[in-house]
This record gives sequence, C-alpha cells and structure tokens, in this order.
Amino acid sequence: MNKRQMFGQHVLHDSSIQDIILNVSDANNKKIVYEIGTGLGELTQKFCSRSLHVFSCELDKDLYYKAEKKLSYLKNLTLIQGDGFFQKIKYNILTSNLPYSESSRFIKWLSAQKFEKAVVTLQREFANKLMAQPGTKSYKAISVLAQYLFKIEEIIDVHPNAFNPPPKVYSKVMIIKPKFVDKKISPDLLKYLRLIFSFRGKKVSTAIRHIIDQNKAIINKSNPLILNKRVEKLSPEDFVKLFYEDGKQFEK
Repeated sequence: MNKRQMFGQHVLHDSSIQDIILNVSDANNKKIVYEIGTGLGELTQKFCSRSLHVFSCELDKDLYYKAEKKLSYLKNLTLIQGDGFFQKIKYNILTSNLPYSESSRFIKWLSAQKFEKAVVTLQREFANKLMAQPGTKSYKAISVLAQYLFKIEEIIDVHPNAFNPPPKVYSKVMIIKPKFVDKKISPDLLKYLRLIFSFRGKKVSTAIRHIIDQNKAIINKSNPLILNKRVEKLSPEDFVKLFYEDGKQFEK
C-alpha cells in the first residue's frame, strides 16, 4: 500500500468529472476559489482559467512540489503546503476531493466557514448520510448538523475508475450552500447530538434525562411533541429547538 492509499488520497483524473465540478461551481473572474487538495493540479488549472484567484492547499509534500513546478506559470494561483482546514483564507467558492477519512471533520469545519458555495466530492455512503431523512438507518448526528446549516444537492455519482488510485467505493459530487448568512454553531451542539443519538430507539424524554445527569446540558423541555418522539424521528429543526435556549445556547 503506498502512502496515498494509506491516507485515503485518491486523485481525480477524469476530465469530464472535473468539467462538471467547474461548471456547477459558477466560478468567474470576480470569484476567489479555495481548493483543498491540489493533487496533480488538473482541476486547479481549470479553476484558474475562470476565477479571479485560486488558493490551493495540498498536505502531501510530494504532490505539492510537483504542482508547484507544473503550475508556476499561473499568475492567479497561490499554492500552500499544509492542512487545508487550518488556513485563514477569504474565498467565495470551495472545492475539494476530500480524503474519505476527513469527511466528518470537513462538515464540522465547514460549519464555521463563510462561503457562497462548496462543490465537493465525497464518498457516496457519507454523501447519502448527509441527506438521510429522519427515521432512516443512515440518519445520524452529522445529518442533523449538515441539514440544519446547509442546502445540499447531489450532482453526479463518480465511478472509482475516475480516481488514481481507484477507491473501493463510489463517490458523489455534491453542492453545499449555507442557509444562513452569519450563523456559527458551537462544537458543543455536535457533541450533544452524538450523545442523544446513542439513545436511538428511545423517547427523547428518556434520553435527555441521561444527558442532563451526565453533562448539565440546557434542554428545552417545553415542547411535549418533541419529547414524546423517538430520538431518530426528530427533524434537524426539532433538535435545534431541543438544545437551544431562546435560540442562543450553541451560537457563537
């Protein structure tokens, strides 16, 4: 197993999928693009051809140096070597072919970002989880967080052969847009969501007794319709009503 496979890195080389990502991004000469994962720079070049400026971050040093040499002619490109989740960059459009191991971390990170649109390639199973409906097996804490904060749209399934090396699973190209102009969610919200989902199959009223005893959480107990539902049946909006006190507890 080479280093790239070990860390879940699969470089998208299919030019038709790259073009779809570029076209649905709405990149133009007034937009700044942030790319997490330069890879071999093929998609990077295409974004540079349409955008005002592109910031592209690559964690893998070997890929970074290859891209630096290959893309040195591009005047509207800034290459960065490092973890894309730790860069302080102002941008309009985000694009990334994320390592599958980073998917949940990505959604948590994205919840604190200001952006217009993200076009990302995710493992199909994780993408389906983000869009899962209440009561289904795939409906998780991360589904609640993503659906409350974002408008999510699937664009196309991507065959493993579109990547090098090919992953063992299919992927999806997804569009993610923020629902709110200026709302950030505390990490505590995701913590409590994961905790209450550990009581899947139980009534909310039963689950929150354990949460209050263990974590001193502020719970809104004024809505009997929510309290009498099963945990996995709550909508994202129901969860927010449950955990927010006057809508403020988990807002930064």
